[in-house]
Amino acid sequence: MRVVRVGVGATSGEPIAATGVVLSVGLGGALTDEHSPGTVVVPDRVAGEDGAGWTTDPVWSEALRAASLRLGFPTAAGAI
Repeated sequence: MRVVRVGVGATSGEPIAATGVVLSVGLGGALTDEHSPGTVVVPDRVAGEDGAGWTTDPVWSEALRAASLRLGFPTAAGAI
């Protein structure tokens, strides 16, 4: 597996073209009042600044949520 670190605000499609898979990880404080600090959010859908959206892979998303729950983290799903 090839890992490409792109940083904040990356606009290049190179990682997607090279691997076919994108896993984006980050920290977001105060995203919403409904989640407590430390909640792991694994979205079903994500949207960019321009409003364009992408549906996440359901198999990967469910596996990530299940792993988070097994490790004892508060875990949430939904669109971001």
